[in-house]
Amino acid sequence: MARISAVAKEDWNDEQRRVGEIIYGKRESGFEGPYAVFLRNPDLAERIDQLGTYLRDQTSLEKNLSEVVILAVARHWNAQFEWVIHEIMARRVGIDEGVMEKIRRGGRPKFDDEEEEIVYDYTSDLFGKREVQATVHDRAAALLGEDGLVELVCIVGFYSMVAMACNALQPVLPEGM
Repeated sequence: MARISAVAKEDWNDEQRRVGEIIYGKRESGFEGPYAVFLRNPDLAERIDQLGTYLRDQTSLEKNLSEVVILAVARHWNAQFEWVIHEIMARRVGIDEGVMEKIRRGGRPKFDDEEEEIVYDYTSDLFGKREVQATVHDRAAALLGEDGLVELVCIVGFYSMVAMACNALQPVLPEGM
């Protein structure tokens, strides 16, 4: 049961309706999860959605790299909702099942893809060491470029915020998940 309930669609005010329809139309999971709770403040929900859309769909990082990062974030925060949604997305972009399972269990996967490995290592350093080792940073910069590194760190931060909201507010998982 959610700690803070979503506002029922039939009870949305005009601003919640405007923002809710924008957000609802983008999400495969429907309107469950943290966005349903964020809508209690439609201005905040809209801004979170805009940043999330950018970080999910418009960075220079390939989708498989973003999904490895998001899965690592979800695992770090033990955010079930985030994990369930992004595990589906990770499969769609070709993340190896063994890699996903190792991340899910909290271990370090063996990667066949060098870029997937470096984004995982970069994210792991941020969480485990609260900084990034120079060797990891330099390798990531060589593979992703400086713009890619900035985007990577922002993806980690954004999805950490979403994971914390999930953990604190405990939104309901979509039906059947």
